Amino acid sequence: MPVGCCVLRQDFVVLFWKQCLENWTKIPRTEAMGTKLSDHFPHLNQPKYQIRLSQVFTSGLPAVFSPQLHHSLIPATQADGKWRIQQTTVTAIPKLAGESFYALVVIQDVTELTQRIQSYQKELKQRQLIEAELKRSNAELEQFGYIASHDLQEPLRTVNSFTQLLSQKYYHQLDDQGNQIIDFIVDGATRMQALIKDWLNYSRVHRQGKLFEPTDCGVILDRAISNLEIVIQESNTKIYSLQEQGSKIPVIVLSADIQESVSQECLDLGAAIILRKPPKAPEILDALEKALSNN
Repeated sequence: MPVGCCVLRQDFVVLFWKQCLENWTKIPRTEAMGTKLSDHFPHLNQPKYQIRLSQVFTSGLPAVFSPQLHHSLIPATQADGKWRIQQTTVTAIPKLAGESFYALVVIQDVTELTQRIQSYQKELKQRQLIEAELKRSNAELEQFGYIASHDLQEPLRTVNSFTQLLSQKYYHQLDDQGNQIIDFIVDGATRMQALIKDWLNYSRVHRQGKLFEPTDCGVILDRAISNLEIVIQESNTKIYSLQEQGSKIPVIVLSADIQESVSQECLDLGAAIILRKPPKAPEILDALEKALSNN
């Protein structure tokens, strides 16, 4: 950060003029020293400058002239002709004898720093506007997701359930083509349900506040199997879990909504068991692994 300085006597006569100020103001050192600073910069004759500088000479208290509140004490231009933004500090220097002081004027060129701050503030404001628009858009997307989930999934679930019931009741009365048509209907409804569910999950991506915590997936699976115990026994369903295969079900980091989704996947297995095609007993392999792979 460029710094210029000069030393003033109590009558504002320049006693020292740094080369940096000579370059900034184009006032040679030989021309500046021995003359009043106010002769080169008449605005210093204004009372607001005279009073503050006089306090430095008489009381020894420093004075600060910030660019936000004051005109530059010693104005200077850049190479492109634009005014430099300056932070000026005037500090008292005790004389060897007497009670008065000299004044050391230190000028910091904060042009580049100020421009960087202003650029950052502008960028921050634009980013805040974008984030606000994104939040609004995401809120609308999530609202649409909930509507789609409720209004679209229910009819599809009805179609799926009654089609499977139709297949179960008339399985032996339909020919292969009829059963194939029913399978097509069930498959299409199931895939549409999955698409709607994925859309709902996507609409929730921006939501925050969901804490992630270590979750024992084995506990989720055991709870789901326990809830379906009667249905499993009545249907002679065989569940080949990771635990029975000698593998340890992992502990992974999940949020509460993902835990809920995994549990729902497990509960969907119960619906699959109930709506199975007799007389074959269902076999379910890696139930939890399937649920996790979908999430």
